[in-house]
Amino acid sequence: MLGLFFLGLFVAAISSVYVPWYLDYVDGCVTSSNGTLITKNLHAIAFNYAEYDGSQLMWEYTDTYNLKATEECTAQSVETENTQVELETELTTTDLLFQEASNDFILL
Repeated sequence: MLGLFFLGLFVAAISSVYVPWYLDYVDGCVTSSNGTLITKNLHAIAFNYAEYDGSQLMWEYTDTYNLKATEECTAQSVETENTQVELETELTTTDLLFQEASNDFILL
């Protein structure tokens, strides 16, 4: 009889911790009057298990996409940097030619 009392106490303690956690977990989900707490929980566990492989693939493909995007941006930034250096060199040359032409014009 004492064992049954402690079993009831144990179930009550676990329930007092588990039920609020479970209610927070399913908060915002579509509610229905079908099923019990146990069947709803089993459904959530089964859904998470079934979704696991798809979620892993999504993260793998996201990582692959991010790596390719980084590589492409890096390649384009090198091209952009080279173009900027060429344009700066051209601007410096043009400025020097303008200054020489200005000095020659003053001498006339």
